[in-house]
Amino acid sequence: MKKFFIIIGLVGILFVGCSQETDETAIETLITDVYSDLFSIEDDYQKPEGDSVTSSQKKDYAFVFWWRELQDVSRNINISIEGDSAFVTINKELSGIMHRYPTDTWPPEDSILIDIPKDFQDNALRYVVLKRDGNPRIHRGWRIVAVSGAKILSPTRPFQIDSVKIVSADSSLIYTVKDPLELVNIDSIMKIERLGEATISVYTSPDSVEVCVFVHTRGYMRVHRYRIMEKAPGVYCGRWLASPMEGRRRLGIDVLTYETIFNDSTGYEGEGWVILYESTGE
Repeated sequence: MKKFFIIIGLVGILFVGCSQETDETAIETLITDVYSDLFSIEDDYQKPEGDSVTSSQKKDYAFVFWWRELQDVSRNINISIEGDSAFVTINKELSGIMHRYPTDTWPPEDSILIDIPKDFQDNALRYVVLKRDGNPRIHRGWRIVAVSGAKILSPTRPFQIDSVKIVSADSSLIYTVKDPLELVNIDSIMKIERLGEATISVYTSPDSVEVCVFVHTRGYMRVHRYRIMEKAPGVYCGRWLASPMEGRRRLGIDVLTYETIFNDSTGYEGEGWVILYESTGE
């Protein structure tokens, strides 16, 4: 009888261990597979469609076409489970080559543009909260209840993004983000009609540092990137259209120093925010 109880005890310990591991696997599957469109940022590093930067002050070049080639991604998902709640920290190290094709004339001459690349490195951070109160046969009952956006930082940069303000064309939506890592109930993320038009304002400091501000937004087939311009010192504004596809989507704000793009000898300096929203039907 004593041996029987020892065996039962060992089985119980093994079962608890497997259950914990299975819970973590279910949570990771939710994040990396089921909600991959929401939490992945890798496709924002693809070659964009039709983007360039024109220098009005003509420091080093008049025109630069650029894009990032992602070569390495190191991902760490830290899952902390307490009872029927889980807090998840997602950290990614992304590195590769920033391709730059500068020219001294605008529009470019009919010649082959030469790539003058730079290495880049970014660190991306975001948070997720889950509850285990659903069907135990589906992801062991886990569901996502709160999410943050993401903050993406290069190792060094002489500026910061202070806030992002989004105002719909009819002013029915006024949405301000001061911290992309603030957790928001997943049912309360910003909502805007599919293809809804809005104005985006990005505020940076100090305003003495020249930066170039870009918007990343999802189209039918791929992510599009375009520049928004400075309207006042440290204030950059432009037009944005929500995704044509319904569902939860992400909006990217991508800020690089002017020298990163236009100066051959300056290193890579940037900050990016990912803001989650829901594209709704009319």
